[in-house]
Amino acid sequence: MSSEPLNFEPIKDDERSVLNSDAQLAILALFETAIKSNSSPYPNIDEKAKRFVTDLVAFAPKEKSGLDADIVASITWKVLINTASCIPFQHYGQDILVKILSLLGTAGDTWKDYPGFGIAMRGNWNRSPVFQLDDDDDGGEFSLDEWLNLNSFVARLGKEFLGFGLWELRGGLEGPQAEETETSAPAAVVNTRVLVATEWIIRGGRGLLRESLLNSLSHEPSSGKPWNGGPLFRGGRGFNLERWGFWKRRLGELRKDAVESSQKAIGEAVELMTELEAEAANAWGVN
Repeated sequence: MSSEPLNFEPIKDDERSVLNSDAQLAILALFETAIKSNSSPYPNIDEKAKRFVTDLVAFAPKEKSGLDADIVASITWKVLINTASCIPFQHYGQDILVKILSLLGTAGDTWKDYPGFGIAMRGNWNRSPVFQLDDDDDGGEFSLDEWLNLNSFVARLGKEFLGFGLWELRGGLEGPQAEETETSAPAAVVNTRVLVATEWIIRGGRGLLRESLLNSLSHEPSSGKPWNGGPLFRGGRGFNLERWGFWKRRLGELRKDAVESSQKAIGEAVELMTELEAEAANAWGVN
């Protein structure tokens, strides 16, 4: 677990304009204060999360913030999502954010049932830097590192967000990687796609296997085909064991040619998949 100093300047930058209101910056400042509080070699995640939520609850009333409750909730999600993008995926700050979300669910009516959080997350997925490869980028996209960090955060959130993981596993593992053509993605983008896929397995592998056993998302919605496989996977849509097995085999193939910095993550993901398979098999108790 990393404890390196955090840098939130990228989301404060005026030109980039990610956080562009005084209230948003005030909430970010509350998080910075909380994460720096009671510094020690072994940070107390629960204590830091509670400090942030306590301060946020004090900030939220209209007489203090000047904002209606729905606006406070909306900017809370915007700040937390963008904050996650600035926290390295192996940093303990990611776990603080997860704990904060858990505490907010019981912190008052403003955040009860997380109003608008899923919509906010879906909107931020349009800022993906691994598929939006246009030259006329307006600066709204996440950087590659920010995208990996954000996915690490979302992968820790549980079942409700595993659909996001399915998209990233498809993008990272179910398409061709190595073509050197004028239309192929840059190597850094390809590498990030794979790392994002491994991060979903490492942080959310147990949930991914559970949904695969249950054949979740096997029925497409009335429009679009969000759960279909990528060009290299010809099996059923949604989560299923065939697809799980494909991901595992594909990671083994990609590891051979991956850059050295990615090989460890790929190996960890494959090893975890094997452990989870054994765990599921043992749960059956078949002699």
